[in-house]
Amino acid sequence: MTYANGTGLRQVANNKVDDGGPAWSPDGERLVFHRVLDYSENHFNIDLMTMRADGTHESNLTRSPGVVDHYGIWSPDGREIVFALDDSGLENDIYTIRPDGSHLRPLTSTPTDEEHPDWSPDGQRIAFHADAAMPGEQWDIYVMRRDGSFPTRLTTATGYHPAWSPNGRKIIFVSDGLTDDVELYTMRADGSRLKQRTERPEGKDNHPDWQPVPKDARAEDDDD
Repeated sequence: MTYANGTGLRQVANNKVDDGGPAWSPDGERLVFHRVLDYSENHFNIDLMTMRADGTHESNLTRSPGVVDHYGIWSPDGREIVFALDDSGLENDIYTIRPDGSHLRPLTSTPTDEEHPDWSPDGQRIAFHADAAMPGEQWDIYVMRRDGSFPTRLTTATGYHPAWSPNGRKIIFVSDGLTDDVELYTMRADGSRLKQRTERPEGKDNHPDWQPVPKDARAEDDDD
């Protein structure tokens, strides 16, 4: 953990296993992350964890041997955590769970992969990437309602790792299907007004996110 300017680096987890995919609770008091307890050829066990921001009071939310629970994101109202769950070693579905580990609920249940969910700022929609249109060949950005209903495909030329803008009007994501390189793109939340944001032929841009902006400081949405 560091401050936004890169100073104050501080370790908040210290153990002999791998922790990854951290995300803040809305009040900034806790973190959700996944812990790799076992991941080998025939065994896998990755659980969803929470802890205080200082690294204390760890809690295992899922306790699911043989299942991969990863990339959790806290809902804006703090009542649920959305994450990807793989219980077959072949594909992920999107689930939600309460921060106390109760009310585990599937939002998708398909033979294809749905991964890397992210909440809209109002908590009413969830963006994610999936290979539903071209299983095993192409990933695209989708949006669905909070209850998993009405999934809508927004991209047609690949898209990964979506993240909502603070005002909920745009989504930033990664694509390697529009050019020969892995670049960042934005689009409106309905899939319109696609725009390339990076152009680095020698590198790959990935896992974007938006800087939080106070509501009273947010500018009007632009047209690009």
